[in-house]
Amino acid sequence: MVYQAPSNTNRTKRTKIEVYDFSSISEDVWISCLYRDTSQSLTQRLPKKFARCEVAYDEKTGFRSVKKVSCF
Repeated sequence: MVYQAPSNTNRTKRTKIEVYDFSSISEDVWISCLYRDTSQSLTQRLPKKFARCEVAYDEKTGFRSVKKVSCF
């Protein structure tokens, strides 16, 4: 298991979006959501059709919490 660093980060004063590119990975890709201040987590294998995910962070938490995950 490895953790992938974002391939790109788009940041302004009001937004932060990290882009993860999986197009060059031939193995299965899994995504994990860890819930802050808890021991809860959810892990799921992404369908092969997804080659990229964008993670938008919540401005209200100082960009420490994920607001939305979109995969294409």
